[in-house]
Amino acid sequence: MDDLFVLDAGTDYEKQLHSIGRRMLLEYDLVIGDKHYDMLEVEAYLNAPGHPDPFVHAHPFQKRSGYWFFHRAGMSSTLRNGSRKGVDITVGKAINNSTGGLLIRAVEDKETGRVIEGPSLLVDEILLGLGGLKTADLADEHWDCWTQENRLYLKKKDTPYTQPVHQSCRVGLRLSHHNLTTRLQYVGRPYRYVMKPWLLKKGRVWTLFGLMEEKLTIEELVRLTLMKKTLLPKYKSEYDTGQKDAIKTIKQCVWGGKDIVAGNALWKTRVMSAVRWWERQAETGNIIEIEKK
Repeated sequence: MDDLFVLDAGTDYEKQLHSIGRRMLLEYDLVIGDKHYDMLEVEAYLNAPGHPDPFVHAHPFQKRSGYWFFHRAGMSSTLRNGSRKGVDITVGKAINNSTGGLLIRAVEDKETGRVIEGPSLLVDEILLGLGGLKTADLADEHWDCWTQENRLYLKKKDTPYTQPVHQSCRVGLRLSHHNLTTRLQYVGRPYRYVMKPWLLKKGRVWTLFGLMEEKLTIEELVRLTLMKKTLLPKYKSEYDTGQKDAIKTIKQCVWGGKDIVAGNALWKTRVMSAVRWWERQAETGNIIEIEKK
């Protein structure tokens, strides 16, 4: 068994998660039944001592590394159905009560080029590839991600890819919460890893945001996202507004009924820019407590 998902406790978790995310895309195939897939998009989640990511499921089944974790309803053993399905590969440890996983969001069929995008649709692809199983059929399964006999596993590529992997914040996270400061520390973490971004439609605003932070040219942004060149100045303007009016923007997001997931792409850009401003203050030791006033 590979040790890809085994974390060194107490060391730089962010650096380790970046390494895992990149290696998943560049070095491994996802195998479902007889089909091989390139992973195009994964997200990292970890709640551990010194890294209290509040967006982790924190399910007991995530207190181990290298196992498939099909998303459950709360802390129960009941699997989620419908559009809320998803699957991670775990990175937790029982010894230090850490939980987490790498969520696979998009893959590409290596034979046909077909892209399966979205955690729920990926689970559907897995169920179909394993012989038309139902979600409930997986409830009692505890498979590691390396055993080929499971017919759902990771396999090392014959030759690792060398193309760029781009990072951004994760998709679908809310900022509104009673523990706002912790959410501000983690909602913008660049824990989403993307390869071939032009193939992905979902989460495109975050892909663009991450690429903007790479200081790429407008031509490169258009090439990588397939967005219209005429739209990019609007996103840059929203980014600048978020920097200039960061506190006001965050308050609107949290208490003004305009959370990140509720707004359009331009609003999301403004909010995440404001979060970036807040993060930079926190990095200097100035953790700004934002209150409802």
